[in-house]
Amino acid sequence: MTACPGKIRVAWCGASSQAGLSPRVWRSLRAVLLVYPLTSFTLGWCRAVLRPLRCLVWFVGPILVACDTPAAVQTVITDSAGVVIAVTDERDSRLAWQVHEALTLGGKEQGPQSFFVVSRATVAIGADGRIHVWDGMTHAVHAFDSAGRHLWSVGREGQGPGEITYGNSIAADEKNRVFVYDGGKGALVVFGSEGELLPQVPFPASPIRARQPHFDVHARGFVFWRRERYQGSDQRRTELLWTDDADTAVLVFTDQPITRTARFPGCPLALGLPVLGAPLLNWHRAGQRVAVNHVPEYIIEVFDEGRRTLSIRRTIAPEPITEAEALRHYSSQTEPGPLAGMCRASAREMVKQLGFAPKHQILTGLAVAPDGSIWARRRDGTGGNLIDVFDPGGRYLGTLPPSTPFPIAFIDRDRFVFAVSDSLDVQRLVIARLARDRDVQL
Repeated sequence: MTACPGKIRVAWCGASSQAGLSPRVWRSLRAVLLVYPLTSFTLGWCRAVLRPLRCLVWFVGPILVACDTPAAVQTVITDSAGVVIAVTDERDSRLAWQVHEALTLGGKEQGPQSFFVVSRATVAIGADGRIHVWDGMTHAVHAFDSAGRHLWSVGREGQGPGEITYGNSIAADEKNRVFVYDGGKGALVVFGSEGELLPQVPFPASPIRARQPHFDVHARGFVFWRRERYQGSDQRRTELLWTDDADTAVLVFTDQPITRTARFPGCPLALGLPVLGAPLLNWHRAGQRVAVNHVPEYIIEVFDEGRRTLSIRRTIAPEPITEAEALRHYSSQTEPGPLAGMCRASAREMVKQLGFAPKHQILTGLAVAPDGSIWARRRDGTGGNLIDVFDPGGRYLGTLPPSTPFPIAFIDRDRFVFAVSDSLDVQRLVIARLARDRDVQL
């Protein structure tokens, strides 16, 4: 059925539009909706009897009469600092968008496609959709055009010029320069658009291997994150920073513990182990826009050119974590840390020493498209994930079908790359095209 999230629809059932309303007129009507209750009801006979005759939808005073069930309602305000706060309720509207796989890269036995680990940290999109992949096994960078044709490969293991020892993240800028962070050098190893070696860039932030990239590069500087331990405490401060020609600014930070130190019988060392449910720093950049989530709640902070401009929220409550769930989780990790086989700990002892967060972080990933729209991946309460899509202004467009893959990065507005794994856990990079439907489906 057709839903109308954030739009006044004067439309035919099954093929609706915004009736040509200008943004100014729509903002006025939306203000009315914030004052008067928005009510929808289902005309079941519309689809069964009148669909061939194209049932017309009308907006009448405070009543929105449509051929569907109630759509998600959104409230938009601007705070005293000029930040737009867009809040959408918990009701989902299904987006009838489809993803078509175009081609797959990686997983080969040899050659430039012999890489088999694909993540946000190992893939970077440059100008004109060029795809760069960091292969941590061969310490090489492979460049492909947006159609998957191999352009060049460069790099090898070592401490010399153009060589990399402990690479952990890759990024590319609008000039197709490629940056690889090398922890051994404490610097970014830089290659030009044709793979030529450029001067390396000192990079002081502490590298941490994680599911998120360590840094990204924008037109005038860098975005990167770091953790610092408070002296004499397990508490760590996690920061996301923005640098440009003039300044360095902390976009967000959190003091919540990601790991805790634990000591178990038979272990020669204390182990720093992750805490179940500890909120992680989810972030992504496109152009001069950065989207961040660092709390359990459904809150996405959006920064443009290093300044907070938008806060996107949904009234979906995070799932609580019980002690029984923590025991089940830790029971699968009774040989914890890098000393597996030497250290053993009971699940109850791990719960006692590590503890667990009161609730799960509801958002598990963010992706910013080139037009500034935002994809947010969230827990669905059944062990799976759903993807919500918001326009550049924070308006909720809808939720994609459950099978939709989540982007590693966008090539352009309608193309993105994502990762797939086979039965042997070999990962490949898929280039996909997005087919958008003007209708929103429930």
